[in-house]
Amino acid sequence: MTRAPKLLLVLMGLGLALRWGLALKLQEKDYQPDEGVYITIARNFRDYGVLGDKLTPNADKPPVTAAAIRTCFALFGDRLWAARMVWGIMGVAAAWGLYLYASLLFGRTAGLLAGGFAAIYPFFIYWSSILMSEMPAIFLVVFALLYTEKARRPEGKTWEAWLAGLLWGLATLNRTQTLGFVLVMLVWAALFKAKKSVLLGLALPALLLPSLWLVRNGLSLDTWTLDTHSGYTAVIRVMFYDEDNIDTGVADAALQKAPFYAEAMALPPAERDRFFFKQAVDYIKANPLRYAKNCAGNFLQFWRFYPRPDKSVGVTPGSFLHSDRRYFIWLSLLTEPALILLGLAGLILGIKERAPVALPILWILANTAVHTLVISQMRYRIPVMPMVILLAAYAVARKAGQMRESA
Repeated sequence: MTRAPKLLLVLMGLGLALRWGLALKLQEKDYQPDEGVYITIARNFRDYGVLGDKLTPNADKPPVTAAAIRTCFALFGDRLWAARMVWGIMGVAAAWGLYLYASLLFGRTAGLLAGGFAAIYPFFIYWSSILMSEMPAIFLVVFALLYTEKARRPEGKTWEAWLAGLLWGLATLNRTQTLGFVLVMLVWAALFKAKKSVLLGLALPALLLPSLWLVRNGLSLDTWTLDTHSGYTAVIRVMFYDEDNIDTGVADAALQKAPFYAEAMALPPAERDRFFFKQAVDYIKANPLRYAKNCAGNFLQFWRFYPRPDKSVGVTPGSFLHSDRRYFIWLSLLTEPALILLGLAGLILGIKERAPVALPILWILANTAVHTLVISQMRYRIPVMPMVILLAAYAVARKAGQMRESA
């Protein structure tokens, strides 16, 4: 009991050193294309006080990640390496949160396994250095799940429910797809007769924060949606699935040749997004079997063990951290098959033994469903991996306990 936290601290220290080393290696470069988008929004927010393009607001991205980068700029100046180091602290804090959550659910051994591995998991280290929404998503969701679990227990406190609700609200404003899970979670909590104070604490901030962003978009952009990018994403990934599997740029070029493209571009951004979304829905209705086949492909892409060797990582074609892409593949093969298979074993064991695995499983299923229906690649699995690691740790800890009992 006394040695476990010390070992975890050693692993967390190692994880932080690796994260900060990568942050210093990347320095001021926009390594991922989407990273440049978030950085541009953050700089615009700093310079003009507007989440958008100069003085024109938009809702292409939800606000939390850009606001967090903007906060780093306020504290440390326009230094991307400093913001990356903050992301690294966030990543190690998330590993600590996973340790607490797994310990609460399954005991200290599972907690140490989950938190320790999360601290040194190569792809958490990588995404802790990239200024995108992945690491804030992991941090917010791990602690939101932890405090949701604490609040719903008989000894739970009201403030824990309110904190969990606040974290869920921020998580939704980091990635809007989280709202679907939040609604399912609230229904689940009601069905299992959570205390009224817990339901209120979870629901109010979790729904209020997205509602405020919704009102902002309605008043500023004349669209009562959380973002104005989902329609474009849907039409690209649904109608031009094969082209997108080559590259998003190829899919975008195909979209520009579509007969409806000129009509769409003549519309204001919010109406254009709705127009694109309708085109995607109409395509699904006209081609249900093809869409079903593409969904199966999305599912396989989401849960594949290693990245496609013909796809680019970052701005350097075929590279991983500007090195041979095969390093990325070998890293994946050393970690992903074991984690996913052990996580599946933990999922089955948890259901069989009626362990408190409902919320981790719901989180995994909700994310899998979204990316199966619309868009998928290994990168989108990153916010799910803390719960995969947690279930894998449960399976290993449970097996180790059985071996000790039989010895």
